[in-house]
Amino acid sequence: MVGRAHRSSSGEAGALRVMRAAIVDRYGPPDVVHIGEVPRPRPTEREVLVRVHAAAVTSGDARIRGARFPAGFGPFVRLVFGFTRPRRRILGNTFAGVVEATGAKVEGFAPGAA
Repeated sequence: MVGRAHRSSSGEAGALRVMRAAIVDRYGPPDVVHIGEVPRPRPTEREVLVRVHAAAVTSGDARIRGARFPAGFGPFVRLVFGFTRPRRRILGNTFAGVVEATGAKVEGFAPGAA
């Protein structure tokens, strides 16, 4: 998940509860992407939460956002990625950052690791 965690806009003190992310709510050209606040995820027992410092948009992200799929694959791919809009609002999985938290069964990563 690509985004930057911060305190909620309500000025709430304590733990970081939201993060900023590039969000895609519908298929279309690049201008359908907007920056907004989303709930900060909690890692499940086998996941790692990373504070993202740099992210990339790949050609795959652009194809999903634009609903540009190979001829004949459109209906099948839409079933996988979302028929009327992207199933995942936050695209991307190419990033660099620092581990913030780990799930209970994660090995080899610890908070603070880059």
